[in-house]
Amino acid sequence: HAAPEADNFPTADAWLKLAKAVAVAPQGCVVITTNQESCMAALSGGMKPVAIPDAFTAFQDFGGADLLVDKFNDEAIEAIVALMIQSR
Repeated sequence: HAAPEADNFPTADAWLKLAKAVAVAPQGCVVITTNQESCMAALSGGMKPVAIPDAFTAFQDFGGADLLVDKFNDEAIEAIVALMIQSR
């Protein structure tokens, strides 16, 4: 059973509905997240998660994320854009 706080994060179904709403195939979606639950849900939906842990989630397991960055800076933005281009 998932932790109660897990109910506050998007599920794979929610990510898939969003992809459909913006008319992008799931494999073409790059999801930026700061927590494990959202990262795993994006993976389950066939999307490419970018994990940017914060002070509250740095201990979490982001295994499977397509990209893991420590800070949201120019270097991270360049890497995210490159991932987006690759996902087309």
